[in-house]
Amino acid sequence: MASFVRITVLVWADILTAYALFVMMPYLTTVWNLNITHAAAIVNVFSGVATIMPIGMAFLVDAFMGDFWMLLLSSLAYSFGVSCLAMSTPPVLSNAVGNCGEYKPHCIGASQPGSQVP
Repeated sequence: MASFVRITVLVWADILTAYALFVMMPYLTTVWNLNITHAAAIVNVFSGVATIMPIGMAFLVDAFMGDFWMLLLSSLAYSFGVSCLAMSTPPVLSNAVGNCGEYKPHCIGASQPGSQVP
């Protein structure tokens, strides 16, 4: 039963992240005023890395680590990446960089797009 709950929680988190990335594209084009190619590049790089990473992770699990530690490491890495995307929004970084905290194009400082544009 415990394994079922763990898997259900991970699947739910993956669905939530997929929805957040789905909403990220209009956010990047309207609020940050990025063109569609830069917004697509940001979302595609994140999705691509998240899709290809299991190949390397499978090698690490088989060669060096156990299943539990690799699940913990990959979940933490995925959470860190999503947290970096969330912290790049205006209300989170507004006090640190001196910008306003609204979701408007004039509130985006130079540090926020620089953290995401490839």
